[in-house]
Amino acid sequence: MIGVFDSGFGGLSVFDKISKQSPDLNLIYLGDSERTPYGPRSKETIYEWSKQAIDFLFERGCQLIIIACHTASNSALRQLQQDYLPNSKYKGRKILGVTIPIVEEVVLQAKKRVGVLATRGSIKSNRFIEEIKSRNSKLEIFQVASPMLVSLIEEGYSDSVACKQFIKHYLKPLKNKQIDLLVPGCTHFPLIFDQLQKKSGKNIKVLNASQIVADKLKDYLSRHPELEFNNKLTGYREYLTTGDVDLFQEIGHRFLKTSFAAKKVVLKFKLI
Repeated sequence: MIGVFDSGFGGLSVFDKISKQSPDLNLIYLGDSERTPYGPRSKETIYEWSKQAIDFLFERGCQLIIIACHTASNSALRQLQQDYLPNSKYKGRKILGVTIPIVEEVVLQAKKRVGVLATRGSIKSNRFIEEIKSRNSKLEIFQVASPMLVSLIEEGYSDSVACKQFIKHYLKPLKNKQIDLLVPGCTHFPLIFDQLQKKSGKNIKVLNASQIVADKLKDYLSRHPELEFNNKLTGYREYLTTGDVDLFQEIGHRFLKTSFAAKKVVLKFKLI
């Protein structure tokens, strides 16, 4: 079983690509929509809440968990891999994020200047800059926080005039820097991928981030046949949320383009 965890809804874009790319995989999606968004939270809070979700999914039998939330991936993944996992009862299981697969593709495709659109939490972590620079120090990276886009997408206004205006607004400083590659560093952004391409112009390559993650996961699984779930594939799907089920299904439909039945779960909350 593979778990896909997100702070709310955006990770469904990654879940969707994985599901279509590898339909036989057994997948569970967990959205912590009760406490979304993670972007404005402290690093300590993001780590604690992510750990609660990881515990839950491991208890459900997941052998591999993908943190499909850029904020959590950038702020908490390293600590989860280095501190939490080795000292837990889940040794031998894996936790992966969405940042590194995208960074690896950036290094392959970028020419000189890279622009990153992301949440405030991801921008504050500087993880994109650190990881890209560690692989190619000559690349210049410019970041812009774009919090309004997440709200507009979740409320169903991804095609609205307001959303298009904010896309133009957030892209302007990056275009002024003459970037040649744009990283949509939020899992909500596949819903505005076409608009990002159009507004970026023909001289800027826009990465298809969710597809990149799905492709990298397929490659990862092919190189790790020892993972226990590889011989128990049935195409099982489960959708879980910590928030309102009806709202989760409504918003989730915009990402998956299909109806689905979700269940509400309660994580072991700890006040931060």
